[in-house]
Amino acid sequence: MPTLPIPLAERLDRMTDIGRWALEQSCRDRPSGLNSSQRNDFTTAINVLGEQLRSLDFPPTAASVLALTGTDPSLVTLEVT
Repeated sequence: MPTLPIPLAERLDRMTDIGRWALEQSCRDRPSGLNSSQRNDFTTAINVLGEQLRSLDFPPTAASVLALTGTDPSLVTLEVT
């Protein structure tokens, strides 16, 4: 999805879209290559933009992504970039 260079994406106000894509993709990729017992112990750290966290849409978006991907929220760490 992110085919725009970061400065251009910022000028076009697309960083939130790219951030949502990154969150969803990270959650989808999280269990890959792990057996079922490892999946329950494997925590994924995902970079989140400060801009995303300031958005009122972020909490419902994050909840939606977690539900859509079946990701246990306790296995995700959000890191502010």
